[in-house]
Amino acid sequence: DEDVAAPHHVAAARRRGIKPEEATIVAVEAVTWSDGALGCRTPGELAIQVLTPGYRVEVDAAGTRLVYHTDMHAQIRVCERISVPDVP
Repeated sequence: DEDVAAPHHVAAARRRGIKPEEATIVAVEAVTWSDGALGCRTPGELAIQVLTPGYRVEVDAAGTRLVYHTDMHAQIRVCERISVPDVP
């Protein structure tokens, strides 16, 4: 889980303008998303409907909770809301 969480830890710190040591990984969960947008489509965005394995990473960055959805490759999406995986 540490390897999965590391880039999110740094990204959350950068996003909030804080030092990486001020960001804390709260949770890392393996999930299967129901689409290529990793369950984080923006209004008007189209996404391929395909089961996509990845992770849900929750980070506390200086009191702000950020939720990242990833696939098993390089795609990382920030979901502003606390979300639940689409597929159990």
